[in-house]
Amino acid sequence: MKIGILFLAGEWLGEIGANRGFYSMLPEILKKDALRVKTLLSKYTEIIDVGIVNNKEKAIRAYEIFRRDRVNAIIICYLAWGEDSLLLDVIERLPDVPLLLWAYVPCSKLPASFNMVQLFRFSGPVATMQVSGPLKRMGKRFRVISGSLDNKEIYEEIKRYLKAVRIISELRNLTVGLLPSFCDAMTGTHIEGDILKRYLGMTLQTITVKEYFDISKEISDSEIEKWVQLLKKRYIVEVSNPALYKGVRASLGLLKIIERYNLKALAFNDLDRELHQSFGLRPCITLPGMFEKAVISMEGDVGGAIAMYILRALTEKPVMYTEIFTYEEKTNGFLAGHAGLHNVKLAHNYKKIRIVPDYEYMEVEKDTAAMQFQAKQGPVTMLNIFFNGRDFQMAAVKGKAVDTGKRFDISTYIYIKPEVPVNEFMKKVIRAGTTQHWVVVHQDVLDELVCFTDMGMNIEVSIVK
Repeated sequence: MKIGILFLAGEWLGEIGANRGFYSMLPEILKKDALRVKTLLSKYTEIIDVGIVNNKEKAIRAYEIFRRDRVNAIIICYLAWGEDSLLLDVIERLPDVPLLLWAYVPCSKLPASFNMVQLFRFSGPVATMQVSGPLKRMGKRFRVISGSLDNKEIYEEIKRYLKAVRIISELRNLTVGLLPSFCDAMTGTHIEGDILKRYLGMTLQTITVKEYFDISKEISDSEIEKWVQLLKKRYIVEVSNPALYKGVRASLGLLKIIERYNLKALAFNDLDRELHQSFGLRPCITLPGMFEKAVISMEGDVGGAIAMYILRALTEKPVMYTEIFTYEEKTNGFLAGHAGLHNVKLAHNYKKIRIVPDYEYMEVEKDTAAMQFQAKQGPVTMLNIFFNGRDFQMAAVKGKAVDTGKRFDISTYIYIKPEVPVNEFMKKVIRAGTTQHWVVVHQDVLDELVCFTDMGMNIEVSIVK
């Protein structure tokens, strides 16, 4: 990943002689300040440094270098006051590059001796405020940080931003599989391929049930037997052998589809009628390595698959696809979960993972098999992504997964106590418009998610508080 650093200082400073005589040390001071900033940033990523831009010719050269090197984002740092036109000359030529605008000062405390040299050295915030208006007028989205190099929180904000930039770059090249189609029962989850491409740069790859069924039929009985024996050793099996063999074949076929298309995210419509007619069940058996290759949402939910990808990329932890089944007012908790495939690394107690009939279909399909467990406890973030017809919106809330002591004989589940009253949560998210699906990760990533608001990808982030 390449990040451009755009240091700026005013051409006017040279015009008034703020580089000679009494001010002769100022240019060297600013160069040293720039080096300190560059040294800091170089710890985290590759930096493309174009020097200090203080005239139009240097601004054009900066643009040419950034374009040539295909920078993933630009950090804007006014070392001293400077004309906003210098920045705008660069930015208007790079319309799609994410911007981080730094209200920079060289240190956290003003020197005891403060003269005009020091005033110019500390005058970056003037230009940063000054340029923010024209950037907004141009329709530019940008993230803002404020602080000196003495401020350790600046380091953390920059790292969060760089992580978001990396994920945004990955998203723009992401192919999301859709097998086989959207779910007609829930139209809010439908996101057409042209919308994905236009707004987020992603590709939607449609895969048919026939292709999936054909690749599953090619799997040898001996390969299925190997997986069946492994599952019997690891988990509590409460289904018949025919159900287990059918379930493994369906899951192994899905894994081979993921490998065939090299998918990192799959929106799988497990309610599809042709799917159930072909297989006699839906795949609900998680095989080792499946979730290391791709995240998998259910019910053809493309937004859910993207949310899963983002949370896993932010945390490198397993993520859980859920819907809020119901809530308890007295305990202020959500009972959430979902039928289908889940990463077994989420389990509260690995030894208690059961393979049971698919509770939703067991009355109409003879032999079914599904993983069932309670997800582990701890701090969590819940994320929802929805396309509202104008832009993509993220909604996120922080909470804590707990063990209620109750036994829930339902699909794989998690019990979460959000940091907001459940009724307030319900009113806010429903009023805003959303889908029912929420992705859960066991980490607080609200600050990281906020970084996605101003990345130029038509994503609005709201934190439910």
